Amino acid sequence: MRWRLKRILLVLGVGLPLAWWIPANVLVNTGFLPDYINSDPESWRMRWSHAWSPWPGRVYVRGYELRSQDNDVQWELTIDRATARIELGALLRREFRTRWVEARGVEFRIRPRLRRGEEGAERRIALYPPIRGARDSYVPEAPMPEPDRIDERRWSAKLEGVTVKEIRQVWVAAWRAVVDAQAKGRVTVRPGRYVLHEGPSTLWIRHAEVFEAETRIAH
Repeated sequence: MRWRLKRILLVLGVGLPLAWWIPANVLVNTGFLPDYINSDPESWRMRWSHAWSPWPGRVYVRGYELRSQDNDVQWELTIDRATARIELGALLRREFRTRWVEARGVEFRIRPRLRRGEEGAERRIALYPPIRGARDSYVPEAPMPEPDRIDERRWSAKLEGVTVKEIRQVWVAAWRAVVDAQAKGRVTVRPGRYVLHEGPSTLWIRHAEVFEAETRIAH
């Protein structure tokens, strides 16, 4: 009887983790999950080069990218590697919600969208940061839906307990800051809106150089 109980416990101890580990890691490393998340890639696109999950809710990610755009701006966040505690139930509501995140190798780029034919537009756009996957920096001929008209099929992200241990670059239009910095806070992102920072946040800058185009203006 004792041996049978030990066998059952052994099977459960090995089988239950495998029952999560195998399908979860297949899911995060195939195209199904990105296709589900990126239902409207014109306004919102999330992808990663590799990810794995040792148990429910815990995820390790490499090569993470998040890009969004509306009629006014385009922006992109890239992260070399991150660990996060994800609320799985929120995914069913098309919300990427975390209880905590630890990230390294972070870069952020944002650029305004200009109207075609606007004076000096081509010269200004040449100084703006590249946004991978974005067609160009001009206002689209067919306007994207305004925030109050966004339907429930689009995704949003609410990141709680964010700790960034290595910020490398922040590029806003023609101004680029090459930094060695850390930050803590929380962030909410919604399609068709700017990145919204909520609650208290803290930034530590150990070193920074600021450039306007190719000219260094501060360090």
